[in-house]
Amino acid sequence: MLGSEKIKSLISGMQSLPSMPALYMEMMQLLADPNVSVRQVGDLIEQDPAMTAKTLQLVNSAFFGLGRHVSSPHDAASLLGLDILKSLVLSIGIFSQYDDIRFPVKGFSIEALWRHCSRVGGLARQMAEAEGVAKQMAQDCLLAGLLHDIGKLILAVNLPAEYQQMLDAVAAEPDQADAIEQAAFGTSHGAVGAYLFGLWGLPESVVEAVAFHNHPGQQREVVFGVLSLVHVASGLVNQASQVKSLANAIDLEYLAAVGKEERLESWATLLDEADP
Repeated sequence: MLGSEKIKSLISGMQSLPSMPALYMEMMQLLADPNVSVRQVGDLIEQDPAMTAKTLQLVNSAFFGLGRHVSSPHDAASLLGLDILKSLVLSIGIFSQYDDIRFPVKGFSIEALWRHCSRVGGLARQMAEAEGVAKQMAQDCLLAGLLHDIGKLILAVNLPAEYQQMLDAVAAEPDQADAIEQAAFGTSHGAVGAYLFGLWGLPESVVEAVAFHNHPGQQREVVFGVLSLVHVASGLVNQASQVKSLANAIDLEYLAAVGKEERLESWATLLDEADP
């Protein structure tokens, strides 16, 4: 799917694609040193006040459940670990590249998109931890959730007229959103984001989750993993926001196929606890 000529042509013709955030690349260079300290990483993030503010806002949200107020990137790194902090820096860095852009698309809000992605990332991570998965998988769930809708941002920035028409059509038929998007662009926002992240060399599980988060049944091998958790997290957040009904938000057949259908109610309570 990601190698299709349609998506290559679409992306190659775009004028504004997000770049790998400079702060993230600096952080990766720093983490390559086995002797790097939490203090050094915190110092790097604190050089960027906007990054610091958004990182602390997210870390202090209910989805991280730290039970205490985190006031500095140093505390965040100590409590959450450098890998999670790395995911936050990458996602925040991508969104911040568009903070000052005035979108001509009526009804599109970068702040609303960021709030949605941060809720999905936080919930997916909580669900992963509730399932007792490996630490790396839980971290990939956070990153994939934070990035899953970046394709919407890319399309809205580069093709505002087409995106406006799509949003107007979706407003009239909200349950046909995916089909309307496919007809408008010849691909999905998930595929657009995943194509970019594949070029960046992000983990395969993250790229896959971004690509198929709305249609997990398209996964080549139907197994429980990062995609499963991001799909359900996105569906639960969309349902709670009244963007979609549960039947249209979550693929229950897929969930049964990966043996997790009975966990849906328990996962939903995690969202309820975070959004009292």
